[in-house]
Amino acid sequence: MIKSLLGMATSALGGIWGYVAAAGLAAIVAGYAAYSVTNAYEQNTIKEMKIADLQGVADAWKAGWERRDAQDAVTHAVDTDNANKQANINQNTGEIVRYVTKYIPAKADAACVLPNGFVRVLDAALTGVAPADLPGSAAEPDDAPSGLTLSQASTLLAQSLGDYAATRARILNAADDWAKQSALPAPAKP
Repeated sequence: MIKSLLGMATSALGGIWGYVAAAGLAAIVAGYAAYSVTNAYEQNTIKEMKIADLQGVADAWKAGWERRDAQDAVTHAVDTDNANKQANINQNTGEIVRYVTKYIPAKADAACVLPNGFVRVLDAALTGVAPADLPGSAAEPDDAPSGLTLSQASTLLAQSLGDYAATRARILNAADDWAKQSALPAPAKP
């Protein structure tokens, strides 16, 4: 095709001007061909870059989901462990409370009625208020009998200490969860 265009240009114009026109026409055709090839290459390169960018985004999403799944697995394991510990603590506390009457017989219970001062100290510890600031503390002398028996106080203390053990276990499990979550590898950035 290019030969026929060049042939037409040289025969129409004749002589040297025909060759100049043919050379100009050949340069235009060659330039357009080079532009077409370069443009096609650039378009393919742009498409490849877009595909690579999309692949990077997809990889980042995948890594994020994998990290979330790992976090969920850690949390599930820690929560299961915590539930087992809480059940164990509750069971043990219940057992201790049931054994109060075995270890504190009725004779000892009747012989030891706790004074108001002891009850006041327990109430203050339970509420977080100073014993002198409790309502009614000035009305009753500290050494007067309170009516609270040793078995009742032991039951109260066992239940309170069981609650403390359960709360301590929850806090330690939360710290364990945080430490395990922090140890997970960060997702790779695209």
